[in-house]
Amino acid sequence: MTDQAAAAPLAADRPITTKAEDCLHYQAFAGALARSIVERAPSDGFVIGVQAQWGMGKSSAINLMLEAIGELEEGVVEGRRLKVRPFNPWLFSGLETLAAAYVSELARVIDETLGESAPEGTRRFLEGLIRGGAEMVGGAVAVGAVALTGGAAAPGAAALKSVVAGAMNYGADRLQARSLDARIGDLRTQLARIESKILVIIDDLDRLQPEEVRQVLTLVKTFGNLPNVIHLLVYDRMIVDRALGAAPAQGDPERRLPTYLEKIVQVELDLPPPGPAGLRKLTFDRLAAIVGPNPPMEQEDWGAVARLAFQRYLLSPRDVTRLCNALSVAWPAVAGEAYVPDLVAIEMLRHFEPRTYALIRDNRSFVTGEAALLGEEAETALGRSITESISPSGREQILDLLCRMFPAMQRRLRPRHLDYRSRVPSSSGRRIGSPQGFDAYFRFSAPLDEIPVSELRRIRAGLADPELIRGAFRSAVERRRSDGVTFAAPLLEEISGMLADGAAVEPCLIDVVMEFAENLMRARDEVADFFRVDNVERLDNFLALAVERTHEPRRQATLLETALRATTGLHASALLVAVLGRDHQVVWNSHEPRDPPLVSRAALDRIGAAVAERISRAAETGTLDTKPMIGLTLRVWATFDGPAGPSAWAAARLNDAAAALDLAFAQMGRVTSSAPPYNYRDIDRLPDPEVFDASAFADTIAGHLANDRVPEEDKSDAERFVRKVRRLIGTAQQGAPSDIDPDDD
Repeated sequence: MTDQAAAAPLAADRPITTKAEDCLHYQAFAGALARSIVERAPSDGFVIGVQAQWGMGKSSAINLMLEAIGELEEGVVEGRRLKVRPFNPWLFSGLETLAAAYVSELARVIDETLGESAPEGTRRFLEGLIRGGAEMVGGAVAVGAVALTGGAAAPGAAALKSVVAGAMNYGADRLQARSLDARIGDLRTQLARIESKILVIIDDLDRLQPEEVRQVLTLVKTFGNLPNVIHLLVYDRMIVDRALGAAPAQGDPERRLPTYLEKIVQVELDLPPPGPAGLRKLTFDRLAAIVGPNPPMEQEDWGAVARLAFQRYLLSPRDVTRLCNALSVAWPAVAGEAYVPDLVAIEMLRHFEPRTYALIRDNRSFVTGEAALLGEEAETALGRSITESISPSGREQILDLLCRMFPAMQRRLRPRHLDYRSRVPSSSGRRIGSPQGFDAYFRFSAPLDEIPVSELRRIRAGLADPELIRGAFRSAVERRRSDGVTFAAPLLEEISGMLADGAAVEPCLIDVVMEFAENLMRARDEVADFFRVDNVERLDNFLALAVERTHEPRRQATLLETALRATTGLHASALLVAVLGRDHQVVWNSHEPRDPPLVSRAALDRIGAAVAERISRAAETGTLDTKPMIGLTLRVWATFDGPAGPSAWAAARLNDAAAALDLAFAQMGRVTSSAPPYNYRDIDRLPDPEVFDASAFADTIAGHLANDRVPEEDKSDAERFVRKVRRLIGTAQQGAPSDIDPDDD
């Protein structure tokens, strides 16, 4: 876990309270509203509405207004200061409880404002409202709703009429509509004489159920015209209109018919939308607290995510809070493993494009490019489903981002557009579009079968430190993934990726890898997949990259030293020669030889001859082993020292069943099939004619089979070798090319 991840708590969806926190520039609006209330509000009852969509920061703006009111009233004597009473209706459940709470709070602030100057009757009336039960208050409000609106029952008043009868008989007072009207008249007279104003703030009106919205508005209608009492309502107009049953004008669906809200609110203000600069600052400040101020990433990748975020998704402070809270939960588990732009993008899709997110999450093989055998029709259908899950208005931009995140999907999503290929090193975090990185973004955990990115960063920084690289390989060959492959396989791939990304190469890096090369060849580390890759191919790729990035003037001498070093196995040295010879069509042929080649032909001959001499000495002393790659080793020996030595050595080894099988299997290739036996060895050309007598070779293996010297698990491959070699010999004798196999089994 990073320090940043540990220090970044979840952000509660709470409003700001001071202008020092205002990065959305609401202070100007709040200040203007404060001046209107303090300096220009009329003495008659007045109702102000502040409206904006959910999550836009209405409560924050109100808090800034209260701060501004405090600043405007600095130096004003206490008796003339504005009396503020917040009332949050969504804290109360039930219509009568809601009415009782409102009237009680209103009565309390009026009582505090009037103080001892109020007549005894008015004070008793206010005390009754403060302590009165829901039954009394319900009746009072119901009667008041009719009395103060001139007999026109407002929405919500009907809901209270059922308690009027009980309220009219409450206690000894036997509350009557006429006496209530008189007491409210007295209250008006007293309020008209005060030198200050009362501000009742009703926030979160849009969080209420429709009947509760109507109830609150009835209360405000009833008491909102009391002298020197200002009501400030805060709401989302669209939600309140729906609660009140607002309908579009006939023949003009864009124009709303007047609602009951408009009969109550004297002035309605729209909270100005937050500026894009403010939202960006809010977002980046919170992201920096989570992932750190400078996470490793490509500017182009982050730009694509940020453009989509601020043009389409992060349009309010609440949107920012939702996304950043999700990232606060996810990041500590994948800190350093996930690539920050990919993590932000996939969390954004999870919140705002849930159908698209689900399709990506549930189709790992397709989006990471592992579904090579999924089929044209199935892939096309999946691509269409993902495309159609995105709303048309933002489809093009989102598809561009998805292609950047998942390059394997591009041919299905955007086949005619720019080809996205990640240039991001894995030390910056694994990409979500790679098979190695995908799971971390959905499981909120670092992948157990991958080398931690923190370790890769350490390795990249220490490529010139032989002890560090040696320790990394020593640890890697001792650990296995859940599929049985040692961690040396991904380590080789990652180091090759570092070299492809431009990491500098020192000779010690090639030397250390070559120390472990033969152990890696023996381990093979074949990934269980439709297309098998083993450590020989990984070493081939590494050597080609490492040699290419070795400084040219030192290259020949460096490679010769490596090939002759005692810690470099003979088979590993032969592999190095084969990699160098490919550009000259020597040992291994290449369809696309490099131009210029990795080394000159003269340098290749010098290195090849030195390696062949090492092999010949080992053969003479009996230390030349048949594992792990005797076929390639014999080929290098024959190429640079002539075929006599390797031919004689091989013929002498054929009498040993184990050695003979190694020599035979070295001439065969591994085959993966969709039918039994699925994975097996096969041969499609005669064994190397410079080294082997094919007929004697086949007869010897047949003899070992007949004498039961072949292990059970190798019998089918050995039998195939004998059968195929004899058929190839017959085909060659008939004049057909010796590399064509007429047998299709």
